[in-house]
Amino acid sequence: MAPLDGVFWRLRSDPVLKPVVVALFHLDGVTDPAQLREWHERTLLTDPRFSSRVGGTDRSPRWEPDPAFTLDDHVVRVPLAGAEASDQLVRELVSAPFTRDIPPWRAYVIDNPSAGTSLYLLKLTHAMADGLRIVELITGRRAPATRTADDAPAGNQPPTLRPLDRIGRWARLVKAVAAPSGRPRHQLSGARRHTFFEVPLAGLKAAGTASGGTLNHALLAALTRGISRYRERTEGRRPTALAALSAVARSTTGATKPANDFIFVHLTLPVVDDSVEDHLRAVRAAIRSTGDHDAVDWLGPASAIAPLLPTGLIRAGLKHFSASHDFVVSNIPAGRSTIAIGGRRVTAVFGVTPLSAAPMTITLVSYQDTCHITLNTDPAAGHDLPALVHDIRTSLQETIEWGVKRLDT
Repeated sequence: MAPLDGVFWRLRSDPVLKPVVVALFHLDGVTDPAQLREWHERTLLTDPRFSSRVGGTDRSPRWEPDPAFTLDDHVVRVPLAGAEASDQLVRELVSAPFTRDIPPWRAYVIDNPSAGTSLYLLKLTHAMADGLRIVELITGRRAPATRTADDAPAGNQPPTLRPLDRIGRWARLVKAVAAPSGRPRHQLSGARRHTFFEVPLAGLKAAGTASGGTLNHALLAALTRGISRYRERTEGRRPTALAALSAVARSTTGATKPANDFIFVHLTLPVVDDSVEDHLRAVRAAIRSTGDHDAVDWLGPASAIAPLLPTGLIRAGLKHFSASHDFVVSNIPAGRSTIAIGGRRVTAVFGVTPLSAAPMTITLVSYQDTCHITLNTDPAAGHDLPALVHDIRTSLQETIEWGVKRLDT
């Protein structure tokens, strides 16, 4: 396995970190079993990891072909009694463990015949794929080597920096993470609560452009504003800044492409009490100050030395680093072209990324004209989830309305 892929595999049994990735696709009809099988064979199974099991040692795991592989062991059709059962079912399916002796992935087809719709839930260990790789496999097409500013948190062609500049960025990262945050620390339980909702992309893109930034800047500004409002209502004071950990995808090409190809970027996002525009511009400036196209990649060097370290030390370090942030965010572009699974059109796409040891993770999947948002929290963090979602949605709506108004002027 590539170094980072191996780290995720070694963390598989930790009840808090739980390095499992889930993609949830809403389909416009009930799938035909024969078409679904054919679709799996020409998409997922083109990646040999999906027909391999994990061998080697814990510190040096490797993929090896599974001679007993059969697709029937991995695709499960589940009849759904009603839409109200879907959230509970997703929670249970996300939490179910994998076994070591077969390829660590499952696909669940959740049929709702009364509504004439289905859900396709793909669950896999993070050692097999990150969010962008899942999109590539599902769609059967490669993501562009350089994505547009509207799609990605940062570009993929880093400029050359002087050594002193790089040292300065490392120093700022260490100082920001080591500094006391004032945020409450919780003994997390490993349980999960998921909330799924959608917002239109057009207004958010307009807000990003009008403030001199991108869609990603607008999303992060709206999330920061909403979370800070929630914190003010529940803790009695509004924070002046939030610490976010943003997963930024890269685009390595070639036959040796790793399953996970991203870096984590630490962001200190200011909270501005003034107008939506002032807050947007402040967040945009903060993101660009991290280096934007050339943020510090601490994950690569840390993964490279991981085989030399005991698993317990890796767990403790990742938990400490994750817990020093208010939230973790992933922004995954799924494109504007229609996706089909088993002959059925995909109408919505949601992602569920690992919570790690942060109070919450937020996964943003942009598909066609909609941003599909998943909020993943641990109940031990004590969040009033409906109130938190309300504040985030309100902030997103304010940002959209401001963007639309600027678009019309």
